[in-house]
Amino acid sequence: MNRRATIRNLGFVTSAAVLTPAIFSNCSSDNYSLQFLNKREFEFIDSLAEFILPETERSPGARLAKVANFIDQYIAVCYSEDQKKDFLEGIVNFEKRCKDQFKRVFKNITADQKGELLRDPDIHETAAYQKMKSLILFGFFTSQQGMNQALRYVAVPGGYEGDISYTEGEGAWAL
Repeated sequence: MNRRATIRNLGFVTSAAVLTPAIFSNCSSDNYSLQFLNKREFEFIDSLAEFILPETERSPGARLAKVANFIDQYIAVCYSEDQKKDFLEGIVNFEKRCKDQFKRVFKNITADQKGELLRDPDIHETAAYQKMKSLILFGFFTSQQGMNQALRYVAVPGGYEGDISYTEGEGAWAL
């Protein structure tokens, strides 16, 4: 990667980290109105996110964390027109593949069929799927539920402790 691309990407990440709390504060409201995605695309992202990060006994799922709301608003605010176009093309291609293989849209196929589809290298290794997955993970692990319930979080960490005991099965730390 060249230096200009690296600096540009660093700028995107920095601005996203600074702007995320202020811009996306309404993503968690129950009366959320779509900013970029249409209803069908939103339902696809919501279904994909919940399949990748389902609700468990130890952790809330992506749906509870309203990851699809975050992704919709993040794309509307932070993506360029070309990136938006590529993202939508990725959704269309993914849904087309799903319809060709299972005769139904992604949200209406079984969990086994979803797993089969996502293990397929033609889907799993595409840039569009990788981008969707990274946005889902980013949205979840920066949400209140992801930070406080899936990870262990200390808002203001204390002094340095070099040797902390770890018990098998504990969550990772979010700093």
